[in-house]
Amino acid sequence: MSDVMTLEREVAAAVDDWRALPPEDDAYAVDGIRPRLACAPTSVDELADAVSAAHRAGASVIPRGGGTRMALGLPPRAADLVVRTERVDSIVEYEPADLTVTVQAGIRLAVLQERLRTEGQMLALDPSAADRATIGGLIATNASGPLRLGYGTVRDLVIGTRVVNADGVVSKAGGRVVKNVAGYDLNKLYIGSLGTVGIVVELSFKLHPLPQAQGMVVATFSSVEDAAAAIGEVVRSPLNAAAVELLDSGAAAVVRRDATLPEQGCLLVVAALGFEAAVHRQVRDIRALCRAASDAEAVLDPERVDALWAVLRELPDPSAPDTALLKVAVPSARSAATLSRLRAQATEAGFRPVLLAHAGSGVVYLRLDYPSRDADAAGHLADLVNRARAHARDQGGSLVVEACPAAAKPGLDVWGPPPDGFSVMRALKQQLDPKGTLNPGRYVGGL
Repeated sequence: MSDVMTLEREVAAAVDDWRALPPEDDAYAVDGIRPRLACAPTSVDELADAVSAAHRAGASVIPRGGGTRMALGLPPRAADLVVRTERVDSIVEYEPADLTVTVQAGIRLAVLQERLRTEGQMLALDPSAADRATIGGLIATNASGPLRLGYGTVRDLVIGTRVVNADGVVSKAGGRVVKNVAGYDLNKLYIGSLGTVGIVVELSFKLHPLPQAQGMVVATFSSVEDAAAAIGEVVRSPLNAAAVELLDSGAAAVVRRDATLPEQGCLLVVAALGFEAAVHRQVRDIRALCRAASDAEAVLDPERVDALWAVLRELPDPSAPDTALLKVAVPSARSAATLSRLRAQATEAGFRPVLLAHAGSGVVYLRLDYPSRDADAAGHLADLVNRARAHARDQGGSLVVEACPAAAKPGLDVWGPPPDGFSVMRALKQQLDPKGTLNPGRYVGGL
């Protein structure tokens, strides 16, 4: 543990906006661990100075953006200084003609999207909490949403990064133009690394034009098996659906509040984006592929489509209070069956589950109301995680606990077994952060 007086002196010399946190202050607590200081740099240089100050003082640093995904990861081994990034939030360079933009990491996704919209463009990234989440936080957690099927994930959109390393030195990877380079892509090292090997402070993205029109097919099925058959036909077809979302009866109740599905029923939502005539044709053809549905509605009204997008994005919100969120990744052909299996396992464990699958991408989210005052809840959750992870592993996949109350984390394996390349990950962490300054202990294998 660092000396608090030394840390305060170093931080005060580095950052104008800083404060000591009262011992009982939970505003910046991470899984119940309360930091001692917080600072809010207003520039990349000031942020780098803050990290350098902590490094010299032998202190740990907890990077924080909008705070929407702070529940991801293991409890930190230490939490001395919170470095807030939300004031480092400028658009550095925007070239609409090149379909590229460079932004600082503290800008909120919704703010960036609004600016891009004025030029008829978008960043094809649509996770939950876009109004609160910062770009840097989304990259550090590798967040995505329904559009990942049509446009890919963060890894497909980032073309350059600027990073503050554990010793406060600023480095750069990639560039501001879309091109391929030989050698290791350092950008991908930072994506999803939870800020444990560097704090991303600037990012360059490739952009996409806003679609002229959008439409959806919302189809009700009496069984997941019938829905799975329709999903297979949609995915194998040349229709190029932008999103294929499968919802269990709990999630469907959020989308169609006036409809009642049978317990084993489900809802399939397929989205089409593009030119108006093409979207109308896609919606017609997708409806035809949902012939086993008891009801398949074409939704073309822009306001209704926007409302459906919002529900699909926000259902797996890891910042929702009193919930646990499990993310399971399996081969896409197994996503529907996995949704069905997880629902059964969660119900048997005594939970009331809500499940949403990015069925074309193989990602299944299981959201649980978590009764934090129930002394047995942590044990039930741990048992469910073990059973669900075993199923995911049998399907060639994995499970990560994206969020749960801090009280449930002791004894809970949130990441699962370290991957085969863990020795390389550990060596990189040792090389890039030998003192364990950045988010110590929070990543896979306690890195």
